Amino acid sequence: MTVIMILMVIVSVCFHEWAHAYVAYLLGDKTAYYLKRLSLNPLRHIDIIGSIVVPVFLVFSGTQLLFGWAKPVPVNANYFKNPRQGMLWVAMAGPLINIILALSMVCCLNMLHFFDLFENLRIISQFCIYFIYINVVLALFNLIPIPPLDGSYLILRFIPKGWGDYVQKYSFLGVFFVVLLLSLDRISNFFSMIVTKVVSFFLLLNFSSIFNYAIFLFFFSFYTIGYKRLLWI
Repeated sequence: MTVIMILMVIVSVCFHEWAHAYVAYLLGDKTAYYLKRLSLNPLRHIDIIGSIVVPVFLVFSGTQLLFGWAKPVPVNANYFKNPRQGMLWVAMAGPLINIILALSMVCCLNMLHFFDLFENLRIISQFCIYFIYINVVLALFNLIPIPPLDGSYLILRFIPKGWGDYVQKYSFLGVFFVVLLLSLDRISNFFSMIVTKVVSFFLLLNFSSIFNYAIFLFFFSFYTIGYKRLLWI
């Protein structure tokens, strides 16, 4: 169980970083592509501390919050027609893919219920719920508007460029601030409550046909940029 949960975190954070690279590629920046980060190969994205050590520690600590991170994808905003708008789209791609992954598991649960297999395959159903929970945590965590998290670009997009550059210069301090905030019981409990409400809402959804159309459009985008296969090297 522990190993599978850690693997879920690794898969989720790798998809998260891949999404950043993919949107940057669509907007004209091929930096991640040339560095072989436009890939679903976990070995291209894994950060030893964020992808393995932190999730292992959280699992054994018994905390309700299970998250991690991968190596940040290099992005050169100078290739974008509108650098600030482009960086916002790239930043939002990470949390969005985590929401898509969570909804994909909701779809799987819908199928299990449809074929009356939920009880017979309870272990698989439980793993689907864990996967939903992990991806909701990753999405909401990254949407916190504190640099260097993705949500900070929602603010940087609308403040003067000079201030934005100054904030980004010292964004590494934001990590310590976020960890400090989440170490406080009230904030941690509030964050957990939001995660629980979002997960509960997702579990009530039944939209298999809509999701199928979304998957079609997602993979059709590969064709539009000339993809023959997913990069795995």
